[in-house]
Amino acid sequence: MGSVISIISRKGGSGKTTTAIHLATLYAQRDYAVSVLDFDNDGSALAWQRRSERLPFEVFPASKTEAAMRLSERKNGVVIIDTPPNNAQALGAAARASSRVVVVSRANALEEDRLAPSIENLLASGFDGEWGVLITQVRSRKLGDELAGNIATAGFKVLGQIPYRVEYERAFGYEPTRLVDYEIALGGWL
Repeated sequence: MGSVISIISRKGGSGKTTTAIHLATLYAQRDYAVSVLDFDNDGSALAWQRRSERLPFEVFPASKTEAAMRLSERKNGVVIIDTPPNNAQALGAAARASSRVVVVSRANALEEDRLAPSIENLLASGFDGEWGVLITQVRSRKLGDELAGNIATAGFKVLGQIPYRVEYERAFGYEPTRLVDYEIALGGWL
């Protein structure tokens, strides 16, 4: 049986869609049957697919959840769920459907403040699988390390840090090519 991975945060603009698309690309490059399920009402992952000439996986809207989840039943099937911001119910449903969860947070004080409700929702959802925090858009190593220290002090796992790079902003609508940062941070899950 494959797996389902949810990318969650209560905060918009934290890097959920970028993380979902990059992680899906990493799996696809390793010959997994992978799809992204876009739970976000804004449809960011679907928009990425529409603008792309080719992604190595399919993106499904929430209305096609059943079709996307069938893929996770395969031995090498992976479904990655891109969740909406500020929707505790959708976050909880995605977490419960998952075997693993990535909580994303940008490396700044506002994002750190919004991280607590994301983690609280995850813990209250009934999810009992493996999870950790991925720190995204790290503009200074000092800020990233400070946030990672605070997360670890609170007793939570830090998966890694994704540095701020213009390539990530420009990747929208294209198959991601710069994957090394995500591979280092999330490689243990591949």
